[in-house]
Amino acid sequence: MKRAILFSMALAMASPALARQPDDSRLLPAGQAAHELARFAGCVALKRGPEARAAVLAGYLSPEQTKATKALYRSVDDPCMISGGEDVKMSFRSDLLTAAVAEALLERDYPDFPTVVDRSAVDVEAERGRIAGLSVAERFGRCIVWSNPAGVQGLLKTDAEMPAEMVAMQALNHDMGMCLEEGSTLRLSRTFVRGISAIAAYRLAQQLRPRPNGERG
Repeated sequence: MKRAILFSMALAMASPALARQPDDSRLLPAGQAAHELARFAGCVALKRGPEARAAVLAGYLSPEQTKATKALYRSVDDPCMISGGEDVKMSFRSDLLTAAVAEALLERDYPDFPTVVDRSAVDVEAERGRIAGLSVAERFGRCIVWSNPAGVQGLLKTDAEMPAEMVAMQALNHDMGMCLEEGSTLRLSRTFVRGISAIAAYRLAQQLRPRPNGERG
């Protein structure tokens, strides 16, 4: 008989920090927590594509995005909750799940992502209009993606919380410095940079080469 386990993952700052929940919870190491998040997000992207896209394309940290991300869970018989042969109850911080789903969708829909981003074809005035309505965090992520799409893809291909992730992020230092707005109070943790880059990358790819719901790259 499979055991029911509650995993609660609240990844924050530079490394995952797991919040303790009721007595039936299990505290996971940072690397395993990141692995479980990526596994769940990949399953959601595969099985719930339209809902996953809706969550990623909603305004960053908006009530609409939070609602759409919560809708990715299934309360009963969720195949994405199976981990290591066990029935698992998982709960992730909304913004972190959205970012992980963006990563999974980008890999699924745009495996050739760097070729999708053609800076020479950008309409400067139209781009100014788009970014005017974005938050500081969203503008930061979009700028990095425009500046170095290959570097962003390289970062997202690494496993979270592993040395390769830090190497890939260091390769984006110049781009991050260029994209950080003067006076900005953004805290550039690995979790934040990876997450906002993934969301910005998928949004930009959808803008430049839209994928109808259900269509795979």
